[in-house]
Amino acid sequence: MAAASGALALAGVVAGSGTADASPGQTACSQWRSGLGQICVTEDANGYNAQFSSTMYGKVDFNLIINTSQHVGDKGAFNVVSGKPYTYYFATGRQHDAALCLYSRDGQFSQMCTSILFG
Repeated sequence: MAAASGALALAGVVAGSGTADASPGQTACSQWRSGLGQICVTEDANGYNAQFSSTMYGKVDFNLIINTSQHVGDKGAFNVVSGKPYTYYFATGRQHDAALCLYSRDGQFSQMCTSILFG
């Protein structure tokens, strides 16, 4: 699993839902999941910004899935608390396609993924 450059940080609240077939600046989001929250990914010329609006407490991990099958990890699992938004920037450059997945690292839920953004 390749590491992406970036840092886990608090960010503003994620708003709206996105679409597939995106070009730079467009966003794709997962469906809102009660008790968990929602993830979104926004593409720009240099990579992808991952966002998680949490309504849960637990340990999670972002992965960017690029070119259908390559998993790009963040800096590992991190603890989340309800009501806090989290972001991570994947400095991968634009890819042919990309989707963001969030994995529970303490067994609370099955993976949550966005639709695919096509570059």
